[in-house]
Amino acid sequence: MKSIFLASISDSYSFLGFSKDPSETPFFIVGIPLDETSSYRPGTRWAPQSIRKISKSLELCTLMTGIDIESIGFADLGDIVVKPGDIVGSLEVIHKTIREYLSYDRTIFVLGGEHTITLGVVDAFIEFFENPCLVVFDAHADLRNEYLGTKYCHATVMRRVIEKTQLKKVITVGARALSTEEASFYKEYNNLKNNRLSILRLSMLNRHKIYHTANLLQEALAPCKSIYISIDLDFIDPAYAPGVQTPEPLGLLPSDLLDILNKIIDKRVRIVDLVEVTPLYDYSELTSALAAKLVVEIAGLIAIRKDIRVQKCGDDVW
Repeated sequence: MKSIFLASISDSYSFLGFSKDPSETPFFIVGIPLDETSSYRPGTRWAPQSIRKISKSLELCTLMTGIDIESIGFADLGDIVVKPGDIVGSLEVIHKTIREYLSYDRTIFVLGGEHTITLGVVDAFIEFFENPCLVVFDAHADLRNEYLGTKYCHATVMRRVIEKTQLKKVITVGARALSTEEASFYKEYNNLKNNRLSILRLSMLNRHKIYHTANLLQEALAPCKSIYISIDLDFIDPAYAPGVQTPEPLGLLPSDLLDILNKIIDKRVRIVDLVEVTPLYDYSELTSALAAKLVVEIAGLIAIRKDIRVQKCGDDVW
């Protein structure tokens, strides 16, 4: 089941150090090393490789669910071959490849790459599922109409995404960096579109606390029949995730993110991407390690919520 758009990958370089047969696991791993529009710190093209490398050091009993993720595993399908210097062409390749793999009825974990990849993945997502919704964990709103002369980049990606009218909801969680243009657009858009776009700002999370915000998010997702979760690692405070393209101070803890995910993840989750890891600036590989750990923990939560047969690590420990 090899796509012509994917680079081959050996088991020794696969996520966790091994790759299951695609027929034996509910989870696919796909890398998208897109790094075309980085405006501050480049290097997201190296993230899929970096995340895979450090993933091999992880123990595989999950913290949140106490299951042995090795008993489920992932089919690592390699990296999508993007088109250097052609952002629109790269997005089309991403769209075609993800669409192909969605047909196998698996949950897909996407390792970015800059956040612009989400636009290509969304194009495939909305073709497959009814009442699709996108939840974005991000320090930035990414709602500019243009940035540095282009409409297709990491700072405009959510503006392009919400133009996809098939999406029932787009919810950004944890935003703490908005421009005047973005704030004005958000207000005007919601006045016209009846709150299809929501931004849960960091101040709201801090004021209402994590669990209350998670409950609000769960309620907002009730009408959705399928969910795509996009995690920009700059959502996390740079003390814990320093290796990102555009670090933004005053973020949340990794445990805060897991608490929210624990509340909203269920069998409707079909795609999860992790983006904006920049290994060249990642002191002691902290951000790559966090991204890899998030994949393991999220997969554990999905497996439990979908009643996938799993092996527990031991009830006397967990």
